[in-house]
Amino acid sequence: AAPAPAPAARAAKVFGKGDKIEALYKGKKNWYAGVVDRYDADTETYDVTYDDGEVEKGVKQENIARAPGDSELEVGQKIEAKYRGKKKYYPGKIAARSGDTYDIDYDDGEKESGVARNLIRE
Repeated sequence: AAPAPAPAARAAKVFGKGDKIEALYKGKKNWYAGVVDRYDADTETYDVTYDDGEVEKGVKQENIARAPGDSELEVGQKIEAKYRGKKKYYPGKIAARSGDTYDIDYDDGEKESGVARNLIRE
């Protein structure tokens, strides 16, 4: 793990108002789709409205990820993907692109080919 930043260092705002994201609701283990409502620079947290209508304030940046989407991914880019289309996301990187799909090298050593873009988040 990376060393903690110096106390004076501030986290850079990553997500903007209206960005489609997934977040760990209440910091638990399940990711839910939603939209960023606002960023609070003082607390370095986000307010999120989830797709089911639930609102959560004060979401930490480490509990938010870009929603799976249709943006192009670069070879070597660090991502998380749903291994074999299952429920859970696993960390890895893009190994190759072939048409509309990607090959993934997972951090645990597994490899997967032909992964659809909607199963990958940045």
